[in-house]
Amino acid sequence: MDRLIVRAASLADLAAAESLARAAFEELRRFYRPKDSAPATSSGLRLVAEVDGRLVGTVLYEIESDHVHLRGLAVDSRYRRLGVARSLVEHLSGLATAAELPALSLYTIKQTGNVAVFERLGFRTVHEEAASWATRDNGEQPIDVTMQKPVS
Repeated sequence: MDRLIVRAASLADLAAAESLARAAFEELRRFYRPKDSAPATSSGLRLVAEVDGRLVGTVLYEIESDHVHLRGLAVDSRYRRLGVARSLVEHLSGLATAAELPALSLYTIKQTGNVAVFERLGFRTVHEEAASWATRDNGEQPIDVTMQKPVS
């Protein structure tokens, strides 16, 4: 892959980043979908990853009292398995270290298969529970998985 750059999102990036995230999350709708009453999650700080000026990844995050929480990690389907997600997570690990926070955290739905993806990025499952905010077309209850990654 050409040169990958991870940086804070600018105002000019927001529309493209939100479009990329929407497309990535639309793929997950075959596994689960938020209930109508579920809150939107488009606010927070944002990083973007770009290759040759093209936005190929994004992640929302929040700095909390004892960790950095990731939300909405999304990678353009043409750039998956090329290190984009890893680069975004490593950048957030650096931010956590600089802020003297010991960990990153995130939530994911078990049925998407993303638990394995995040395990490859160094995250470990710390809790699972029924995702009361989401539903599945097959009637099965989605499982919300809380994962954490220590930073050094």
